[in-house]
Amino acid sequence: MANKTYLISYDLQKNADYTKLYEAIKTADGWWHYLESFWIISSSKTLDYWRDFLRNEINSGDRFIVIEISEGKTDGWLPQDAWDWIKKNTCIK
Repeated sequence: MANKTYLISYDLQKNADYTKLYEAIKTADGWWHYLESFWIISSSKTLDYWRDFLRNEINSGDRFIVIEISEGKTDGWLPQDAWDWIKKNTCIK
């Protein structure tokens, strides 16, 4: 299976240790991280895998989004109004 490229971004609670989250993201085949809450990764794993894997590494009040850049697929943990806006205003479905 060829690698796909994913964008991962998050909004995390302050004063929490997210070392496990960062280390989980770094298990990707390749990664880019030069902005505080924004990663681009290369992985042979699926979007569903990354959603579930990262969900286990955050706290209940945190939010994140995973977007498969190459195919316009997206998934994550956002409020419904955020998903409604994304689907209405972007090519992401």
